[in-house]
Amino acid sequence: MSSLHDHNVCAHKDLTSSPSGYAEQVGYVRPSAEQRARAAGLKRGQQVAEGSFPAPLVLPNDDLDLDPKWPPQNVRSWVRGKERNEVTDDRRTLYIAPPPRIDSEVKHMQSWSIPCRASDDDSKTRISSPNAHDVAQYLQAFFCGMQVNLLEPSVVPLNFMRWQDDKRRSKKRKRSDEVPSIALANATEAVRIRSRRCPDGAFLQQLNLNDLLDAVISNLPADAYSLLMLMEQDMYEEEDDDYCCGRAYGGSRCAVVSMARYNPTTLASNISTLTFSHLWPASHCADNVNGLVIEALSEKGGKGKRQLRDDRQTSHGGKTLTLVDLTSSSPPPAEPASTTPQFESAMVEAVRRWAANPNTTQESRWLSHICRTASHELGHCFGIDHCVYYACNMQGTSSIAEDRRQPPYLCPVDAEKVKRAIAGKEKENGRWQTDQYQALLRFCKDRMDKDEGDLWAGLAGWLESRLKECREDL
Repeated sequence: MSSLHDHNVCAHKDLTSSPSGYAEQVGYVRPSAEQRARAAGLKRGQQVAEGSFPAPLVLPNDDLDLDPKWPPQNVRSWVRGKERNEVTDDRRTLYIAPPPRIDSEVKHMQSWSIPCRASDDDSKTRISSPNAHDVAQYLQAFFCGMQVNLLEPSVVPLNFMRWQDDKRRSKKRKRSDEVPSIALANATEAVRIRSRRCPDGAFLQQLNLNDLLDAVISNLPADAYSLLMLMEQDMYEEEDDDYCCGRAYGGSRCAVVSMARYNPTTLASNISTLTFSHLWPASHCADNVNGLVIEALSEKGGKGKRQLRDDRQTSHGGKTLTLVDLTSSSPPPAEPASTTPQFESAMVEAVRRWAANPNTTQESRWLSHICRTASHELGHCFGIDHCVYYACNMQGTSSIAEDRRQPPYLCPVDAEKVKRAIAGKEKENGRWQTDQYQALLRFCKDRMDKDEGDLWAGLAGWLESRLKECREDL
């Protein structure tokens, strides 16, 4: 058991609920509070508990920095989506496929999931990758009301094997370092999977994501709403990509998630610039957000220190930063109606619980990463596009660092989409939402009973606060 974030790095005294000062410069315009409420399908006069749902941060090199004009998808446009698949009585199961087994002919693949820059100590104490059963349990809670099953190898035996055509031309191979071609096979067919050397040297080889998705589609069970396959190897999508952690063919109801880049050994190496002290929920620490913006602008040579100091005061479109003092033992004072709403209890409680429960295992941290990414990719199978309204599980990501700053919960807009997909529109009293919160809370407490804190403790605090807010709204 080890503490994976250092409380001495930052006290996380203040949180911000607004986009960073960088957001306005790159052209990101957040929909108004009224537009956000309408986007979530709320009736006129109803409001979102904005204090519990902060805005996207939009930091340098984030997804919304690269594409700040990404079109928002409200509930109405989601309902009208032509490629969206309805949940039916015959298709109400989410299948999770464990990583395929590796045949002896391609046993060299076993080394592809081991980070190349692992230290001798890392090699001696290899961390076990997340268990597919644990991921399935989380997804059962996240998509409350759906059935989540493992795709048992005894039913659909997925395994990597040597591509048959490759055997016939092996004698013609000129390069001694050329890797034999592989295939992903079930009991009746095999799909060739391309591979290449890892461009940044993080792993020996990568597998082609598009080929893997083709293989997943061919194994979709008849009663499946969707199928997600977990991978231990690193992946790439296009030739100019460095790597890809996950992707979904939403219309085809298939997804693949690689666990390789979330390996704590990889994250701790110099491949990743991830700082463990500002993962969610501490990602909205105002000092860190401002510091990242200042650092990025300084590297670009755009501003002097004096100008940057002024930005810290008016970096949110002229609005005062929304701050909460986490070092105070008393609750924050009520915000006057004329100013920007303060954080209410959910985010504050999430950070307090996270900071108070720093100890966790490396395996638990790894599992939390995979659970969040798997729920995101399956969200695409429900027809949900990337979110631009709030910091949300359905936000797009352009890096591991951004990925880890984003929350594991759904914002009100995307939660309404999942609710309607699973429970139908008639449940307007919010019962599905409270059922989901309670199911996720049970999962978090089960992990915490195993002495795993960190994200699970933060999410538990957020969920308990949100359940109180939901009861107050009834």
